[in-house]
Amino acid sequence: MEQQYSPARFHNKYPKNKTFKESIIGRENRKILVNRGFHSEFILNPEGDFVSSWNVLKMENGRVDSNPAHYSFHFDLRKELLDGESFNYASKNNRLHKLLDSSPSKKLDHQVRQQAKKGWISASITEYFHRHPNISPMILGLLLFLAFHFFVLFCHRQRKRTMNKKVR
Repeated sequence: MEQQYSPARFHNKYPKNKTFKESIIGRENRKILVNRGFHSEFILNPEGDFVSSWNVLKMENGRVDSNPAHYSFHFDLRKELLDGESFNYASKNNRLHKLLDSSPSKKLDHQVRQQAKKGWISASITEYFHRHPNISPMILGLLLFLAFHFFVLFCHRQRKRTMNKKVR
């Protein structure tokens, strides 16, 4: 089974009145993708425990209690509700993934999660990738260097194939 770590920008939400740096850096959740014809995202907190709304939702007579008045919306509860796992049948992060993953949650979330979302945001792409402590400038520079050289090599090979086809 294929699995990989992936950026977890949408699984590291924080209060709007705080910064990403003060709320998340050093305490980032990690996302593990498991992909075998479908898309499953498991989220791990810094201690290696699963982040899931099921960790904090209350059960009553075998049903989820979705009455927001029965919950205290503290930091840890919101982290579990907002940053948890995701399962859908898209095969990659594309339009279908968005349609199956993020779009339904905007419309179909239960009242507890809707209440938890109020005043919380995800980091911008710039904020997440440029301030991420696990990507030092040296490593980022090395990755950019390697990407550039792979690109040049790819272009060179494509050009060579095109030239060989013209010669034949």
